[in-house]
Amino acid sequence: MFDLVLNHTSRNHPYFQMADAGVDPYVDYYEFVDGDAQFYFNWYNIPNLNYDEPAVREMVLSVVEEWAEYADGFRCDVAWALDPGFWQEARERARSVDPDIAMLGEVIPRDPEYHQTNFDLHYDTSLYGMLRGVGEGHEPASTVLDAVESDAAEGFPPRATQMRYVENHDEPRYLDSCDRASLKAAVGAICTLPDVPMLYAGQEMGMTEPREPLEWGGDDDLTRFHRRLLHTRNGSPVLTHGSFERIDHDPDSDHGVAFARDHEGERRVVVLNFGADPLDVWVDAALEPTDMVSGESVPVERHADGDGTTVTVDSVAVFETA
Repeated sequence: MFDLVLNHTSRNHPYFQMADAGVDPYVDYYEFVDGDAQFYFNWYNIPNLNYDEPAVREMVLSVVEEWAEYADGFRCDVAWALDPGFWQEARERARSVDPDIAMLGEVIPRDPEYHQTNFDLHYDTSLYGMLRGVGEGHEPASTVLDAVESDAAEGFPPRATQMRYVENHDEPRYLDSCDRASLKAAVGAICTLPDVPMLYAGQEMGMTEPREPLEWGGDDDLTRFHRRLLHTRNGSPVLTHGSFERIDHDPDSDHGVAFARDHEGERRVVVLNFGADPLDVWVDAALEPTDMVSGESVPVERHADGDGTTVTVDSVAVFETA
């Protein structure tokens, strides 16, 4: 996917240099108030383009059309700053070149208004915030389930796809404020919940600083953990395409949560533990003892009369039902 940056340019861009010097027609290409170029936050070096100017709109749409030939998709930067009507035009231009091109909108916080005829894929800011809250210790793990169900509550239709993530380049690293145990469970969540997981480079190596050169050969155990999770997800149609379902469960603490995924008659039960110590979790299902993530047997106690199963989980485990 290409990063499509359309809200602004650099101050070093030739168009801005001419606009800042008062050269027509470029002076109308940017937002100026009392002679000062406008920008968001502290982004002094990237002034906003002026979308009230038709020439600007046409210029950037031609950029979309040109690069659509080479990209499988666009990650649309600062999409929240431009109105949904513009993104509808951008999508139409892109799909006139490639009908299958994907559009990911950086709309923060996410907004269902940007789904219809705009973006195929959305930043899941709701799950992100809840995973942070759980990792920092002021939210129970069960809020993960609330986050998934909030998709519909916020107005997203079932066909809308959410990009689930633990961290990104605009946020502090998860390990900067949360511990390693909760990071493992959070990654387990995004890799076992519906829709699309996104890993930010360096996350799998335990980095604590964003926007820094990758620390190759960092935490090898954490890297192997990420690989196992992705291998498990990619090898399981239930995890990639299955529906999400709450199930009755009872963890020994607020660190634990469980849910089910179903697809074409197959069922998987996922158990997450955000705590540092192994956790016993009772689930209302008969489970096989093998954890699909590690490939190893875990302590499993099936209760009499079909009264569920208690499993002991370190961070994340995925079970077939018996």
